[in-house]
Amino acid sequence: MAEQPQQLVFIPFPSVGHLVSMVELAKLLVHRHSTLVVSIPVITSLSTAAAVTRYTDSLAAPDSDLNPRVKLLHLANDDDPSAPAGSVLALIQSQKPRVTEAVSAELTRSGGRLAGFVHDIFCTSMLDVAERLGLIKHNQEALKDC
Repeated sequence: MAEQPQQLVFIPFPSVGHLVSMVELAKLLVHRHSTLVVSIPVITSLSTAAAVTRYTDSLAAPDSDLNPRVKLLHLANDDDPSAPAGSVLALIQSQKPRVTEAVSAELTRSGGRLAGFVHDIFCTSMLDVAERLGLIKHNQEALKDC
């Protein structure tokens, strides 16, 4: 009987440098663990969309070494062009429902079990997504002293 896939979700900061690092880590992990699948929701802002698109397009090329168990989940970009330049954290916050929906859909499609959630240091608000997906349960008493 085949083992059930173990799903990891990686949440990179919306810039190409952070995305590349997480994709490379995902490639190493799935190469070493045959039941592991890594989903990476791709969040972009207006200032990073072109570079991210060039990079993700290169991963879709026939000569790419991207393992099929590394899934890029492309999210719609609702970036407000009138928003201040420093609002990337607000963009991340606003994408939580889309990330939840995309990851839920991928879990349903793959039949896997959510085993972990890896987020960029700037994406800690995405822990709400892990909680909604049942991966973690915040203990408010334990958090009081933090």
